[in-house]
Amino acid sequence: MRSVLITGAGSGIGYATALELGRAGMFVIAVGRRAEPLQAVVSEIIANGGSARQSRSTFAMRTQSREPLTSRPRHAGQSMC
Repeated sequence: MRSVLITGAGSGIGYATALELGRAGMFVIAVGRRAEPLQAVVSEIIANGGSARQSRSTFAMRTQSREPLTSRPRHAGQSMC
C-alpha cells in the first residue's frame, strides 16, 4: 500500500483529494489545522473501505512539518514524499 500526505485535507481541494486517493487504495495521512474536519475526512475514507489517519499541524515551525512523516504507521507502506 502506498502512502500520501495531504495538507489542507480538512476542506476544499485537500478534502476532495484525500477522498479520491483513499478510494484509489492509498493510505492517506490527512494534515490540517482543525481536528474536527480532519476526523470527518478520515472517517469517510475508512467508511469507504480505505485507510487513513489524521495529523493536526500548522507547519508554522520546521519541527512540526516532520511529525506527520515520522509518525506514519509501519503498515502504511512506502511514503511518496
